[in-house]
Amino acid sequence: MKWALLLAAMMTMHAGAAESCLIVYGQGRNLGEAPQNEAWDRINARFNGAVTERLRGAGLDAQPLMLKLGETDLAAAVGLLTERAAAAGCSRVVDTAVFADTDGALIVRLRVHPLLGGIGPTATGEEPPRIGAPLYTAQSQFDFNRRTLERLNFPALAGEMVGGYLEQVGVTPPAAAASPSQSRAAPPAAPASAAGSR
Repeated sequence: MKWALLLAAMMTMHAGAAESCLIVYGQGRNLGEAPQNEAWDRINARFNGAVTERLRGAGLDAQPLMLKLGETDLAAAVGLLTERAAAAGCSRVVDTAVFADTDGALIVRLRVHPLLGGIGPTATGEEPPRIGAPLYTAQSQFDFNRRTLERLNFPALAGEMVGGYLEQVGVTPPAAAASPSQSRAAPPAAPASAAGSR
């Protein structure tokens, strides 16, 4: 009986953490020429927006934070993220990314990280917040070509990936979207290469 009560309490705490504010952070990975960077920015903004919408549809306080591909100062990016999270009282970061890897594959990835130290239940007030190891990762891989980019349905991909996270933390996911391979939105201009992937 004691173990059952303890398990129930732990599950309640875990679900409660998931329901706090979430920063939905997005940035491209393939640094190149200005037109390519702009194309990747548009693609990543579509996925980030779809993830934010699905989280909000499940009743979570999701706040998007998009950085342009040309913003390469990692320390400044982390500082902005943790500052925004602290101001809003967020305890987790949802990292969204769409990029081409060095093997020529198109990767659509979602990761959920805890914010440790200065924010949330682990706050001590004596150290700046830091991003912890991923609590959840979901990733889909496709051939990197214009046809793939034209057919990708980011709302559906976001629904699948966010749904897996919500299920993990005990939150009822919103209704599923259409198939990921059938995009209903006009596609952005296709990036030219995978050069500069981070």
